[in-house]
Amino acid sequence: MASSISTVAEAEEFFRSLLPNSKLYMSDGLTLDRMWPLLKAVGNPHEKVRAVHIAGTSGKTSTAYYVDAFLRASGKKTVLTVSPHLSDVRERLQIEGQPINEDLFCEYLNKFLRLIDIDKEKPSYFELFIVFVLWVSMHEAVDYVVLETGLGGKLDSTNVVSRADKVCVLTDIGFDHTEILGITLPEIARQKAGIMHSGNVAFTHQQPEEVLDVFWSRAENVDATLHVIEPQKLDGNANVELFQQRNLALAKAACQHIADRDGFELVLFDTKQLKVPGRMELIETHNGPLILDGAHNQQKMQVFAESFKAKFPGKQAHFLIAMKQGKDMDGVMEVLQPLCASLLVTCFQGVQDAPFSATDPRDLAKSAQKHGISNVEIFEDQNAALKALQRKEGVKVITGSLYLIANLRRLLVRD
Repeated sequence: MASSISTVAEAEEFFRSLLPNSKLYMSDGLTLDRMWPLLKAVGNPHEKVRAVHIAGTSGKTSTAYYVDAFLRASGKKTVLTVSPHLSDVRERLQIEGQPINEDLFCEYLNKFLRLIDIDKEKPSYFELFIVFVLWVSMHEAVDYVVLETGLGGKLDSTNVVSRADKVCVLTDIGFDHTEILGITLPEIARQKAGIMHSGNVAFTHQQPEEVLDVFWSRAENVDATLHVIEPQKLDGNANVELFQQRNLALAKAACQHIADRDGFELVLFDTKQLKVPGRMELIETHNGPLILDGAHNQQKMQVFAESFKAKFPGKQAHFLIAMKQGKDMDGVMEVLQPLCASLLVTCFQGVQDAPFSATDPRDLAKSAQKHGISNVEIFEDQNAALKALQRKEGVKVITGSLYLIANLRRLLVRD
């Protein structure tokens, strides 16, 4: 690097410079091969950290936050990495429950980048950041690093962590990224199950038989142990949204195993104090509550709808929605129709660890109208759409994409 990085904004600009590589490596370019020389250059940190590895279609981020919170409440030092980020890139590197301090982030990043020949290795944004997270975790001497996969599992950059003591968590499997992961549930489940390695202990919910068959087969083939968690309600989780209680129980089961194995007492964290950003996130406004939820496929939207109906029985809401290209807008609109008092459709701008494009809002409007949503407004500008939403009385929801939420949340929430 020509000059050192001194601010988060400069760090984000640097990582964005890797986006051309990210574009090249999508789909058929997914591989772990580029990770090994990067890891070797910084001392193979993947071999030196204890990890909890989380994959799935729905609930990954929430479950990762819960695992991290259980471990911290029990006195353990953690690093948590999730994606995409909603505030700034430091959300992808949380130490002991907080995004890393800006000065420390820049200090670590400059030291890290001096160890790697970027021009030679040509890593993607996500590949380099995962190596950075593992390197920082090693230097911080954390007890556990909590890794959320970015895409799939088997070929996800996080899957370089394969120590026998890794604990795996597999959340609900559904249809997403089908152009990369496969078009059937077993195909998708096979990719997610790829995070299990020899000696690992894995935890999952009750799921469709065709999904569990794949999980059991992978566990048997690699000599891992799989536990299927029965539905349960935990004491003291009245503050946890309906859809999150399932993820909370899964996280607790995994952490209880870790506590038993590693010889400490598991402590239940204060669920009132932990809010997962962009997941049924409630903001009180002068003319009614505003909810941010990143549901972006039919499965996630159905889960959101169930929690919405439990929280606001008998009510409808004004929705603002944008979606990435290729997402199942018809499935989403079918779920939203009974809940929708009005619908504002828009698009979003910006990039994170991979290039993406938003669906044309006119196409979203056509899909909505096809599914019986008649009160639809089209906005080419996301900020204008937000202002229009804010003028409406009653319950309001922003949904359809975490990228939309990332763009608008900074105007609504001070972390």
